[in-house]
Amino acid sequence: MAPRISASAITLLIILASNTAAEEAQLHSYETADFISTSKVQSNTKQLAKAAVSVSLAHAKSALAAVSSLAESAVALKQGETVVLSDCGTMLGDSVQKLQKSEKELGGSAKDREDASERVQNALTWVSTALTDENMCADELGGVDLAGKRDTVRGRVVIAAKHTSNALALVSNLASSIGKSP
Repeated sequence: MAPRISASAITLLIILASNTAAEEAQLHSYETADFISTSKVQSNTKQLAKAAVSVSLAHAKSALAAVSSLAESAVALKQGETVVLSDCGTMLGDSVQKLQKSEKELGGSAKDREDASERVQNALTWVSTALTDENMCADELGGVDLAGKRDTVRGRVVIAAKHTSNALALVSNLASSIGKSP
């Protein structure tokens, strides 16, 4: 099993992976106390993209669980709020499925450079649409009260979207390194 990389470490890795002048710099991961040289980071662009998509998927599942839990609770919601939660649940469910597909594409073996490029482009498309779904859900949640629980539930969705944005950047970086940028 591959080591887990924290979301904050992934954000720092995005910055370091794009900075070729800092090849021998060291990145300290506060959660694992591991050191990763940026030269290793640059040579493992695919692993970074896969890790970012996995982190994004975990947060999308967490956001979906929060929305589903509130929708199924006995909290008295207004009619419009139940519609928003239902829509949001659908969007987050779609996001989870797209991130799972992305994870599968990035985890598969490519036959050749063209196949690798196609797999990465598929993942890039799915991560991008997952981000759109999460942002639309967050926007919809911003317009309702949800019996005082809006900030908590919306916060989970916003965090998921931030991680998906990070994943999108890393998958895009992977696509560029293969030679076919979006």
